[in-house]
Amino acid sequence: MQHVQEFLDYVAFAEILLEKIWASTDERWLLHGDLHHENILWSADSAWVAIDPKGVIGPRVLEYGRFMHNFMPDETQNVETVLEEKASALARIIPAESILRAGFLDLVLSVSWTLNEGQSVDAPKWELLRRYRKLL
Repeated sequence: MQHVQEFLDYVAFAEILLEKIWASTDERWLLHGDLHHENILWSADSAWVAIDPKGVIGPRVLEYGRFMHNFMPDETQNVETVLEEKASALARIIPAESILRAGFLDLVLSVSWTLNEGQSVDAPKWELLRRYRKLL
């Protein structure tokens, strides 16, 4: 894997961000743990339903992470601007900087899962990691 050291640097930075998130609040929530666009469904019986929960405890901001990096624009759009706009739109209760941190953490975790399954990470995902890191 040609990106080993680069990824290890992202993991080390993610650990620092996670410490900052945990230190920023004493509140702990029961989180879905895998909340993203494909796990939110419309049910005629009960309106919106979140499926496939993992049920983890943590700061509420961690729930936002997946939304930050899922469904990113193509190469013709400015990724940094899109990330900042997403964070700003979600920042009614939690500061945008914390939401950006949670998104980067979740992206690093997502890449970890991909690598753990023996799969390769595509070039756009590496580029997203690089560009996301520059925001933080």
